[in-house]
Amino acid sequence: MNISNPTLPAHIKQSASHIIGALYESDFAQNNVDVCIDMVGILNYTTGVKIRLSFVDSFEDDDVDEWRSIAVQFGASGLKTKVDTSTGNIDINIEYKRRVGQSKTWMLRSILLALASLSYHQLHLLHSERYPLPSFE
Repeated sequence: MNISNPTLPAHIKQSASHIIGALYESDFAQNNVDVCIDMVGILNYTTGVKIRLSFVDSFEDDDVDEWRSIAVQFGASGLKTKVDTSTGNIDINIEYKRRVGQSKTWMLRSILLALASLSYHQLHLLHSERYPLPSFE
């Protein structure tokens, strides 16, 4: 799968390509000279990508910690690994937190303002002397 997947946000595409580059430069890649690192898909259960490490000869717990620190360095929020010893493949699920976009923030603030206005209007209907409506004279 190519990183140019149209359903993947641009910041995640860029982060995934940086992570793959950093994995090739890591100590793990130096110890596994035949390693092949590819992005094989996107995650269904959350925003993220699946990266497959093929032709892995050996790895240790320190390598997984190194992968996690590389992923966090480039904006990931979590990392899960799955090792298939019969094929020598390691699948890494790199997860990202969803960003709240500007339009969603604007819409949420607008809804809250409308609810506050409606609440004040209801209070005015109950006690008009205590909760007067503003006048623009």
